[in-house]
Amino acid sequence: MNFLNYLLKAKGRHGTHSPYIYKFVEDALHDNNALSWLYPDEVEGKKARTLFRVISYLIEAGQLNTSAAVLQGNAWLEHFNPAIKDPDQITAAQPSITVLGLEEMDLWKDAFFTKGAGGSNDSVLLLLHPGNPGYTLLEDYFKRDHFNATIFTWNFSILMNRPDFKRKQHFILR
Repeated sequence: MNFLNYLLKAKGRHGTHSPYIYKFVEDALHDNNALSWLYPDEVEGKKARTLFRVISYLIEAGQLNTSAAVLQGNAWLEHFNPAIKDPDQITAAQPSITVLGLEEMDLWKDAFFTKGAGGSNDSVLLLLHPGNPGYTLLEDYFKRDHFNATIFTWNFSILMNRPDFKRKQHFILR
């Protein structure tokens, strides 16, 4: 999927029919009021600021989990006091947001798809993939039953299990 194809398929907030996704796009993806966001000094550049807003918005789900590799590449995540976990430490009992790089997902997929941690209510998996290398791999994750809402953007994807989504939904957002 190239960038032009992505732009043709992607929708903004007005192209979604979900109140939750509309609010997410409005509040987290669009920087309508830059003064309302207090970015740590380490958060530099548009991509990092967008990711900061997305994580700030999603952190309502509970604890932020990440891998050491993601934390090393994004030191500003320390602002959220993340728990650095191994895949075998992920449990279904605690709602959380987990941030991983796409290349790490192969190591972690058993924790989400076999042990059922991805199936707990309010669990969120944020996969970083700057520049979208491997949409076909992501499509496989989007089709899994463990998540009932998936969001794809050019630089990251979000897989969620939300109790307010009664049927599986997939959004391609810009």
